[in-house]
Amino acid sequence: MEKSGPQKTLKVISIVLIVLAAIGLLMGLVAIAGGAMIGAAGSVPGSTIDADQAMAAGVMTGAMGLVVIFANVVDLIIGILGLRGANDPSKIGPFYVMTIIGMVLTGLGVLSALFSGSDLSTMASNVISLALIVWCFVLARNIKGQQA
Repeated sequence: MEKSGPQKTLKVISIVLIVLAAIGLLMGLVAIAGGAMIGAAGSVPGSTIDADQAMAAGVMTGAMGLVVIFANVVDLIIGILGLRGANDPSKIGPFYVMTIIGMVLTGLGVLSALFSGSDLSTMASNVISLALIVWCFVLARNIKGQQA
């Protein structure tokens, strides 16, 4: 059976999500490692870095890394389920549910960036992520509609 337009589009978007999620997971791991190094820098004898400030900065950087990892695990799951649903429309249900969860979490990220005074690139990245997840949701609805 030939794939419909929404299925083909979903397959491409899912591959993009998987690649971006893999890159994001690496960035999260780098942030955690960087946070550990920042925290350790304060414990070096004779260091001009204040130990308490270094520890606080290290913990915050590590926590940010964990948030990045969590967000990208969700995106990775959405991408994998999207591929599955694009190949077999009868399996689109879990993808549909994950896109709703993804929209809520990404929407919270947009609001967080907006109210925390994030820079323009962070805001743009969050808005693009939200648009991508909304597009996935619309594609999932179209594919679900084909089954009816």
